Amino acid sequence: MNIIMNSFCILLYSHSDYSDVWDLTFGQLYKHINLDNISIIFCVDQLNNYKIDDRIKVVYYDNNLIYTDRILTNIINLNYDYILFLHEDWVITDNFSNEYIIKLINFMNKNDILHIRSYKNYGASNTNPDIFHKDVNICNIPNDSGNFISLQPGLWEKNIFKELYSIKCHKPNILEAKSNSIFRSKYKNRFYYELTSLIAQDSNMFPHIVYHQRMAIVWLHCRCNVDCY
Repeated sequence: MNIIMNSFCILLYSHSDYSDVWDLTFGQLYKHINLDNISIIFCVDQLNNYKIDDRIKVVYYDNNLIYTDRILTNIINLNYDYILFLHEDWVITDNFSNEYIIKLINFMNKNDILHIRSYKNYGASNTNPDIFHKDVNICNIPNDSGNFISLQPGLWEKNIFKELYSIKCHKPNILEAKSNSIFRSKYKNRFYYELTSLIAQDSNMFPHIVYHQRMAIVWLHCRCNVDCY
């Protein structure tokens, strides 16, 4: 089966307490992603009059909910088969390729792969990856890895993403720790990462930096001519 564009979306999660990052986050999205060709859903508590491009769909959550329920309530009825999940502090730094994402998703669908991580970040492991799909630039995450689950930019099959966010947690790092052993035992060799992407900026799926104010300002000013001051 060939996956068409409207079978996946980018889901961007944030909170209004971090709205100081939004100019950078959305500015880079507008620069590197063609909004006419991809669905972006912004999951947030409130916008506080912040203006967002009309092509981005905004969905809201109740601030009284814990972290995982905030996301789960907005994805239960999401009409997409695959989700590229982001937090607002993962700032894209280069052009986004729809064609590459579609190639990955078609491969996931054909080979029953549930998740592809945007770069190598699986922590300590006593074993090495042993399943390589070089035509799509991915290899398996070792089953004994310390970070079998890592909430960095990555593609998720919709139902596995729902299963992950059904585990009730107040913070992303707690969700990672709590879900590691559960998912390792159930989904051996069904989680992958981009083989040649050793750091976040090298990712073909979603080249990015993790926002830390001074580091991001210097990097973007030097490399992307973005004035963040």
